[in-house]
Amino acid sequence: MKTSFSKDILAGMGYNNKIYRGGIVFPDLRGVGPFSGKYDKHDHFDSMNKDQIATNFNRIGSEANMLIKQFKSGLISENDFGFGIGEQVHAIQDFYSHSNFVELFEEAGGDINGFIPTYEEVMNGNNYSKLKDLINSGRLFTGEYDEENHKRGPGSHQVMNKDQGKGSSLNFRGFLSEFLIEDAHNKAPTPQSRAAERAAERATFQFLRRVRDDL
Repeated sequence: MKTSFSKDILAGMGYNNKIYRGGIVFPDLRGVGPFSGKYDKHDHFDSMNKDQIATNFNRIGSEANMLIKQFKSGLISENDFGFGIGEQVHAIQDFYSHSNFVELFEEAGGDINGFIPTYEEVMNGNNYSKLKDLINSGRLFTGEYDEENHKRGPGSHQVMNKDQGKGSSLNFRGFLSEFLIEDAHNKAPTPQSRAAERAAERATFQFLRRVRDDL
């Protein structure tokens, strides 16, 4: 998507932004220094059941449509538009990192070392009926985020988180991972974390392609 948006839109998203102020990284900075603000589980797909997950995906679509409408009407700048879209991208990516989606895909007979469908492809199509049945039965959930106590038991965000640190093939080490994202530092990449990363990347491209086509 590098050439699909202007430099100002990409800067707003946080693309190659060395001071970490773009929309894609901003939700992880809330509550820190000049970025202080209230944590919102919707930005991270935390502590959600299957109904809340579906509602949050609908929210992302609605907010993206609103941003597109505002931008096309000249109400917001390219940078502000990119920032808002970046926040939606952050949420989409976090769904795959913070949920048991890829584990359910594997349980339904999928090969997590191969192609990984997105949540939308599963729920809006007929090719993954076993996985859709598991999701509709209430088996899909995201990790419980406990900002104060940092719970580490089964089903907690700390245990389920697959992104950043050593849990990602990116092996990102920097300001964000060193100081804000402790829960993946000592985790080696797993087939599940790599599968979640591939699904998140595919979902990101699908979302940004739709945004680009609607501009």
